[in-house]
Amino acid sequence: MAARNSRESILPSAPAEIIGQSPAFLAHGRDILDVALIPGHVLITGESGSGKEFTARAVHQASGRTGELIAVNGLQLEGDARSLLLGYEGGFYSNASPRGSMGLFEQAHQGTIFIDEIGETSLSTQGLLLRFMEDGINRRIGANRDT
Repeated sequence: MAARNSRESILPSAPAEIIGQSPAFLAHGRDILDVALIPGHVLITGESGSGKEFTARAVHQASGRTGELIAVNGLQLEGDARSLLLGYEGGFYSNASPRGSMGLFEQAHQGTIFIDEIGETSLSTQGLLLRFMEDGINRRIGANRDT
């Protein structure tokens, strides 16, 4: 087996920032690869600074999803979570673009949304996220049909 560069990840398709050789790390790598193949939602838990976003990027990259990974801090959603997550149709807001705006769900189509600090979001925002996870329907604000 060839020696690995210290900047090279030992997980296939993982970011180079994720390196390690301990048994716990290798088990984590196997878990990432197992989870990446499941077409569903993943909850990544850990202390602040423990590498949740790096793990999310590794899962996304190993999944083969064609869309991008969008990372957002849950506290960023607190201003107007509905329009940020769902987007809105043109003309719904008086000072907004006449074409409307895509929300994060639509932007991440065929990709991944990583929401850090989700436990710090309001219950209404958590409810909106849960509703989308359950039915997968994204209805832009001001739309009268599913998009």
